[in-house]
Amino acid sequence: MPGLAVVGVALLILSGCSSDDPEPAESSATPVPTVAPTEPEPAPSPTETEPVVSPTSEPSVTPASGPPCTKAAIAQGLGVPTANVQNKYCEDGWAGAEFLEANEQDEAAGLLQAEGDAWVNDNRQSCGTPQIPEYIQKRYCEVS
Repeated sequence: MPGLAVVGVALLILSGCSSDDPEPAESSATPVPTVAPTEPEPAPSPTETEPVVSPTSEPSVTPASGPPCTKAAIAQGLGVPTANVQNKYCEDGWAGAEFLEANEQDEAAGLLQAEGDAWVNDNRQSCGTPQIPEYIQKRYCEVS
């Protein structure tokens, strides 16, 4: 008799697992909402002492005070039209720039120092001194 009870229970279980029902029975349970994954926190912005350099652009550093690091302000310090300033970078009271000379044919590199709210052309006389930030030294002083 115990064998017959086991077979009866097995048939009862199998009949509940029938695949004849085309749709599952509706559940009265509350559906669990799905949560969209959150995006990672953005990377911290570069600091004044750690410029970020990409292969195609200059690092971006905002001076804490002093003249604005704009092509117009640097062009004024170099004595060339704003359109002649091609690349520029400012850090710790110094600015470097690549620009076209006034004749618009010769390329040059310039070094400027902040004086109040203006850039003053240093004519690269301070190149090689320890006060020049490393990036400016490499990019604007160590050129021919």
